[in-house]
Amino acid sequence: GSATRMRKQGLLLAAIMGVVVLAAFAAGALPPGYEDELFCPPGGCLRRKEVKSGMVGPRTLFHECVSMSDSTQGMGAPLPWGSKIDQAIRDKYLTDGYTTTVCKKDERKDL
Repeated sequence: GSATRMRKQGLLLAAIMGVVVLAAFAAGALPPGYEDELFCPPGGCLRRKEVKSGMVGPRTLFHECVSMSDSTQGMGAPLPWGSKIDQAIRDKYLTDGYTTTVCKKDERKDL
């Protein structure tokens, strides 16, 4: 039924994201088209994360999702999407309420 289909889609999405993240760490950074947008869960916003100087890697390494109502409440790493990733994945993020909202304190153009 639809629950089984949704579970399979979720597993497929998790597998794709796992491959993307592993590839990012192996290469140090993702090529253009894999992290054009960073998505946070519903109720979350995106902010820059403190990292050691000189670190390289995917954009997700330098950002985190936090609760919009309580910025001390972390929500984990953002989910990346880019033009080289299936549009259906981006559509699923949006359908599930994920957002690209930048936290108010962090509204800088370099995100």
